[in-house]
Amino acid sequence: MRRILLVMLAVIVLCLGGCKEQKKEVINPDTKIENPTDSSADKQSMQEYVLYYTDSQAEKLYPVTNEAIPENADDPLFVMRELMKTGGSNDGKLINVIPPQTILNSCELSDGICRVDLSEEFLSIEGSATQKMAVYSIVNTLCRVKGVYSVQFVIDGELVEIFGNYLFDEPFEADMSLVGE
Repeated sequence: MRRILLVMLAVIVLCLGGCKEQKKEVINPDTKIENPTDSSADKQSMQEYVLYYTDSQAEKLYPVTNEAIPENADDPLFVMRELMKTGGSNDGKLINVIPPQTILNSCELSDGICRVDLSEEFLSIEGSATQKMAVYSIVNTLCRVKGVYSVQFVIDGELVEIFGNYLFDEPFEADMSLVGE
């Protein structure tokens, strides 16, 4: 009798442990999902962020303004991902000179310095003008993010002493003299 009671108790415990209610969100395919930029009330809650791209001659950087929710617009990781995933401006006049195979390992902000860890493919950029535009595309973009005052580059977790003509193991500050009109 005691054995039967223990077996029944074990079955009840197993059933209760495995029968937790799970909430599932049912999405009706006919329901229109409203774009946050569709209504003026939602538009007010959007915040601009700026990405810098270069022209085809790699002579100047030009700002491209986008919108995101404030939490994203103030997040260096989000902004860096946006910079790297796009090829430049929608009209094709501005280009992204960061090699497309470059991987963003991490992007962290501490004490005003944004530490950007990129894969070694970033170092494959050739030509001093292109290197300059790639570096300052990232630096000028991130220094527009709230709380970012300089950018420290890291390649696959390690500081690299030299990249092209740059001492690459020190933080960079924005250089707005490189920005065209």
